[in-house]
Amino acid sequence: MNEIDVKPINVLLIEDSKAYCYVVREMLDKERNPFHLESVHSLKAGLEHLRSDGAAIVLLDLNLPDSRGLDTLRKVHTQALDIPIIILTAMEDEALTLQAMREGAQEYLLKFDVSPAMLSLAIHHSVERKAMEQALQTGLAFRKMVEQNADAIIVIDHSGIVQIANPATETLLGRKTEDLIGTEVGFPLTNDEATEIDIISRSGELAVAEMRAVEIEWAGKPAHLVSMRDVTERKQAETATKEANEELKRLDQLKSDFVATASYELRTPIAIIREAVALCLDGTTGAVTDTQRELLMDALGNTDHLSRLTTDLLDGSKIESGKMRLEKSSVDLCEIVEKAYCSFEKQAAENDTRLKKNIPQQALMLYADGGKIMQIFSNLISNALRFTEPGGEIRINVEEKGDVVECSVSDTGIGITEKDMPRLFSKFEQIDRVEGPGYRETGLGLVITKELVEKHGGEIRVESQVDKGTTFWFTLKNIPCPKILIVDDDEVIVNLVSDSLKRHAYQLIKAYDGNAAVERAKNEAPSLLILDMNLPGMSGYEVIGRLKQDTRTHDLPILIISGAVDEQRLSEMDIHTCIPIINKPFEADELENKVKEMLNY
Repeated sequence: MNEIDVKPINVLLIEDSKAYCYVVREMLDKERNPFHLESVHSLKAGLEHLRSDGAAIVLLDLNLPDSRGLDTLRKVHTQALDIPIIILTAMEDEALTLQAMREGAQEYLLKFDVSPAMLSLAIHHSVERKAMEQALQTGLAFRKMVEQNADAIIVIDHSGIVQIANPATETLLGRKTEDLIGTEVGFPLTNDEATEIDIISRSGELAVAEMRAVEIEWAGKPAHLVSMRDVTERKQAETATKEANEELKRLDQLKSDFVATASYELRTPIAIIREAVALCLDGTTGAVTDTQRELLMDALGNTDHLSRLTTDLLDGSKIESGKMRLEKSSVDLCEIVEKAYCSFEKQAAENDTRLKKNIPQQALMLYADGGKIMQIFSNLISNALRFTEPGGEIRINVEEKGDVVECSVSDTGIGITEKDMPRLFSKFEQIDRVEGPGYRETGLGLVITKELVEKHGGEIRVESQVDKGTTFWFTLKNIPCPKILIVDDDEVIVNLVSDSLKRHAYQLIKAYDGNAAVERAKNEAPSLLILDMNLPGMSGYEVIGRLKQDTRTHDLPILIISGAVDEQRLSEMDIHTCIPIINKPFEADELENKVKEMLNY
């Protein structure tokens, strides 16, 4: 008995990630139903393909290099009214899903949830459903849609003669529709892309219209469907806004450059001045009188204050430029808090303020930047001392709560008003500062504190009552050291890698095939993936492709350890971040150094 010859379904995939194109191809190849897949990586290329090729269905990513969001769907739908479209995206948004279905999508599938069987079934159902919809369409319905459209719509044959024009055209061009029909259009047509044309409005003034043209069939012959809308006011507003923004950016950059340079250059002379004052106070340069000592102590205090100001300004400029970096290692949080407590103990006593702490008795090891954690506590304690009057109390608290450590610095000071709370973490804000003598801060301390907390994966919040006090709470991830997922089908290699990394107390988890690697990466959120490329069931290339398309694992650092790597195949996957490769057999020192480098990027 001869098998029935089933004609393949021509599928066009419009997707900028070559890695995910590879994943889709492998999914469709696994299905028994025949598919012929073509993939392009931009909207422009997709529209060109639709004009020249007989695609039966489009698989569409909404975010492409030359188009984003629902506008991508609209452009493809306009170009290919008769072709079903399946959205294949990583954006999980119910409102977006509903709107996409309203605007012509047959299905809305999430990349990281779709299976080969699900994708195959969606393609077949969409093709059949679209065929039924087309059978119900009539020319009368099309004419009604055109006439009711708010945009000016014209159908022009390939000779350039206007066949129909809707009422909105008369409003835009200032010409009656009966005068337009049968005349030659006076502007060039560009298919598929939005273009801007100069027109004379009904008032006789020069205006700008956005025009889109697509090829259609009209009365059995090729024609153009042209839509136009007046964008004059929008263009004028965009031009004014752009010029203002460019000027603001220029001034902001000048300011940032000046602050960063000045802060950096001031650090050395401040350090020299402080050392000189300290030598005088110590009596190294000779005996000092009580009056001289009092003046030198005041100078030393002001020098330390100036040093803190320049540090804040330099850190603030690093935050603005995105250059704030962490140097992580295994640190004892309790030891850091103890040091912060001791450094402020004398100042609190001089201010007649009780400084208390409540921290675990045992070491609390975290993988963090110890210096930056110290800076967080120092900023909050210093802030509490400034606004707590003599006789008050400041309490430091550290408590483990599951997968986070909750820290707080509370005081019995003057509190923060409700109107000032929204400005608390804004740059250069002075909250509740009265005019008069005394130290003035940069207003950057809490901004820097928030940035450092968030860079450690935590959150910060504040509770306050006027005249009763303030508590700053922040969390730090309770992860002693990074979690590393090791994937290789050879248990000996997995154990060799584990042994090489054991002395650093990393959390090591293991997988022995591609499917397990993807699942463990999604569920356990490792800090690093060490991956062999030759795996059973799912190759390392497909593992990378799937992880890069899932929002949960898109930014997961990957280190390849493999006997043979097809670098050409890897480059074709369009992975934007370079994936380092260590060839088997590997040296333990090389692996160790590369892992430390990748975990401290």
